[in-house]
Formats: sequence, structure tokens, C-alpha cells
Amino acid sequence: MSRITPSMVEHEIQRFWSAFCSKSVEQFSQFYSPSSVVFGPAAERAESGSVASMRRAREYMHPEAKVTVSLGHIEVQTLSDTTAVASYPYSFAARNVAKDFRGSVDQVVDHARVTQVFELRDDGALQASFGHRETYMLHRGDAHNPVDRTLEYSRPFNSLKLWMALRAWIERSMRHARRLADVLDADPAFEILHRPQLSALCFRHRPDGVPGLDEHNRRLAQAIQADGRVYLAPAAVDGRVCLRVCFVNFRTTDEQVDDVVAVIRELGDRLTM
Repeated sequence: MSRITPSMVEHEIQRFWSAFCSKSVEQFSQFYSPSSVVFGPAAERAESGSVASMRRAREYMHPEAKVTVSLGHIEVQTLSDTTAVASYPYSFAARNVAKDFRGSVDQVVDHARVTQVFELRDDGALQASFGHRETYMLHRGDAHNPVDRTLEYSRPFNSLKLWMALRAWIERSMRHARRLADVLDADPAFEILHRPQLSALCFRHRPDGVPGLDEHNRRLAQAIQADGRVYLAPAAVDGRVCLRVCFVNFRTTDEQVDDVVAVIRELGDRLTM
């Protein structure tokens, strides 16, 4: 098997745009694997390779359409014997682009930059890697591997709904940590040791007249765990014993965050009596 080279990548890029501008539907469709997933910067949703190829042929390759492109310097970085990354500036103009019921429109993309990944297949044919063909995800022909629909494999947006749920959960947990930090920071009986960056917060209960704050916070953490209404753990930051709260439950509400402060204050005051 031959090795991928910058000249081979540059040739394929020129061949792609030549097929596009000459409106060669047959040559253009060869650049899209039917099982690939295409997500353009201006697209409303992801598309399969076959759908994207047919849509672009309908929009840009009818007799009344005219497409021109100007490519800048193509930079190619080889990653292995069979893969490479290309990046280059381009300007693109299209007239009479078909847009369904909206009629035809003109499109202009001026001084943009595109980055593409290329793979050299066993048969020596070079094609832009719009989809994924990792060796650890076996595919038979164009059939999907079950892992294509898992949370880990979300780059082609196959698991977008799962990622959105996960992101909402993380953002909510981080908001709870910020809410707790704001409440504690406004109370002179508490000292926060950092502003929360994620969903964890370390702080100390420091009531007036308590000399051994390390021992007090250690005993307070044990009392909170024994009480059972909320759960947190002791920690140490810069040699100072503190309380550590980490929000991880997606069912946690803002009211329960406020309950954490009430419980800590109640049990902390009880230890100082």
C-alpha cells in the first residue's frame, strides 16, 4: 500500500472543487460515502453523505447555476502513513442556487478557511473523511456499528440528544455550586476557599470564639454525615481542614441547595454550645 503525501491530498482537493464547479454530479457524488455524516457550518441539521450529495447536486448543479471558487495556499500535515490534515483559505460564489419554494438565491463566501481530514484506503483511492472509519469500530460495508449510537460517539451528532441532556445536567450542577458559594460568601460565619469552577466547593465554618477551626470543621463534617439530611465530606485545602460539597445529582433543586446551608449552620452552631 502506498503512503499518503501532500501532493496527493492537494490533487484530491483540486479534483473535488473541479467536480463541484464543473457541475459533474457523477464525480461529485464519489466524495461522499453513503454512511458518512455531513454537518456544514450553515446547515440546520446533520445529513447522511448520500442525502448531502443529492441536495448539493440539486441546488448547485442544475443548468442555470454557476459556481466559482478561488483556493489559497493548501497546507498539508501528514499524521500517519494513511492519514493527513489539510487546511486552506477559499472564496466561493454561486449564482442561481435552487432553494425549493424560496426560488433561487446567490451565495458568496469570502476569505473563509476549511480544514479537512483525508484517509488513504487500501485500494489506493483517496477521499475526504467526512465520516468515521476507525479500526476499533468495525463496519460491514455501509452498515452502522452499534457504537455509532452511543454517547461516546457523538461527533457526527448521532447522540446529540444525550449530549444535550448531559450538558444541561452539568450546567445545572455548576449553577448550584455558584449559588451555594454566593450564599456562604455573604455570611460572615463561613469562609469559601475558592470560587467554584465546576460543581464542587470547599469552605469552612468559622463561628466567633472557636479557636480550633480545623478540629471544628472535622467534627462538623462527621455530624453532618451522621445527621443524614445532606451529605458532604471533609477535605483539606492548603493544609486547612474544610467542608467539601459536590453537586452530582440531576434531581437536586435550588431549594435543596439552600437547605444545605441551613443544615450546616444548625449543626455547626450546636457544636459551639
